Amino acid sequence: MEMTIEEHIVQLKKLKSFHNGSYGANINFAIDTMRKYQKIVDIVSLNGEEFKQCGLKELKEILEVIADGAINSSDCIQS
Repeated sequence: MEMTIEEHIVQLKKLKSFHNGSYGANINFAIDTMRKYQKIVDIVSLNGEEFKQCGLKELKEILEVIADGAINSSDCIQS
């Protein structure tokens, strides 16, 4: 069975506890990237619609997530 993104994040946090100094920034970057991906999936999956159905509002939200990393989803677990 394949692991979910949240399960991977938990594993990366465990790994970070062992390698915080040398790899901590890389692990944080990986976790932030996973959360951005989750937020983008949430935006394009609104009401079960396909990506091609996204309107300007959703595309603007995606650009904001990519630009500044803002994550405003209660579904994403924060560190």
